[in-house]
Amino acid sequence: MKEVITNTRVSDVKEIDNIYPSYSFFYKSDKIKVRGFIMFPQEIKDKMPVIFINRGGTGEHGIVTEQSIKNYNPFVQAGFITVFSQYRGCNGGEGIDRMGGDDVFDVINIYEVISRIPFADTARIGMWGASRGGMMTFQVMVRVPWVKAAVVVCPIVDEVHMAKWRPGWKEHQIDTYGGSFQEQIKRSPIYWADQIPKIPIIFFAGAKDDRTDATKTIEMAEKISAPITVFPDDGHYIAPKTIQSSIEFFIKNLV
Repeated sequence: MKEVITNTRVSDVKEIDNIYPSYSFFYKSDKIKVRGFIMFPQEIKDKMPVIFINRGGTGEHGIVTEQSIKNYNPFVQAGFITVFSQYRGCNGGEGIDRMGGDDVFDVINIYEVISRIPFADTARIGMWGASRGGMMTFQVMVRVPWVKAAVVVCPIVDEVHMAKWRPGWKEHQIDTYGGSFQEQIKRSPIYWADQIPKIPIIFFAGAKDDRTDATKTIEMAEKISAPITVFPDDGHYIAPKTIQSSIEFFIKNLV
């Protein structure tokens, strides 16, 4: 299997200790080097569906690790090739992470890796994103036609609101991407919800989330007429509770 990923024109392929064939590698995104990860089911079949996992966090905070990818083993067990972009500017990657700037293309460009895997079905790609990764999921969807279903968990949907609502966030915006109103809007899918493609999408939120406002997640879901599950007693870190429902959703819409 290592030969398969090596043949996709990536570099520094490293096998990861996991119950499923798993690898880290570097790929090119806008001519810079970015780290990626991929996991394969044990049984390879012709034309298998693919799930992109878009992580939360910025820079080194929230990075994908050789241990954390195992949290997504259930997707692989269910028969999905599972791929992650680390985003630029961290974990050995080049460039600067602008949290929804040119780093959006790091997710888009890892598609080229997937397209060179002979048994990966690029007609059946789903995307799962949490927090900042939820925002990135929407940013990708309005740029490419190949995302066929999506799950968003506690997503950032309104950076204008976040600057006022979350203590210290305005400073984070300034440090990360300048914090101008124009740049906030680029990272706020709630303002361009009409551009979101009409594909199957589901939302998850924690009512006690103090990092992304659940009321805005609910508002976003309503804007695009998408179902949402709100965990009344939970905060931001609900991802483990969403995995099984996400798998069932992707099986229904991609398999």
